[in-house]
Amino acid sequence: MAVATLHGRAGENAVKLALVRFGSDMRSPGDLTRPMTPAQLAWGWQVAEECLRRTKEQIRLNIHSSDFEACIQKAIRGIRKFQAEERRKGREVPGAPRWIVERSLRGVPTRIVQEVFLKMARQNILRELPFKPSRGRAATYFCLVEDAAD
Repeated sequence: MAVATLHGRAGENAVKLALVRFGSDMRSPGDLTRPMTPAQLAWGWQVAEECLRRTKEQIRLNIHSSDFEACIQKAIRGIRKFQAEERRKGREVPGAPRWIVERSLRGVPTRIVQEVFLKMARQNILRELPFKPSRGRAATYFCLVEDAAD
């Protein structure tokens, strides 16, 4: 329903953005005699569509039916954030160590953290993988199944 609401106003928002672009492209502030160009309209639509895409992604990531589902989403975001940080450092890792997932669930009771791990494994969202980095000792990493399939 939220996505449908966003798309209902997309045309208006795109035209408003195109008007902003039109105003910023004017040579002199009072020059309103020339028409808006198709490139300015296309730019407005492109910006509006990108904003809609990002908003839909945020809705998809943050929607949950219970507090337990919210914990699962936090754990997934924690793993992805760790992987992104490692990629920035030039290291490719299959997942994240347990302490990263536990840190993303800071403030959640230990019993519920254990249940989150068990439920994610049962639902085939999370998989344990042994990982031996080039330096250091081997560890067990928790890998997201959808990332492993790519």
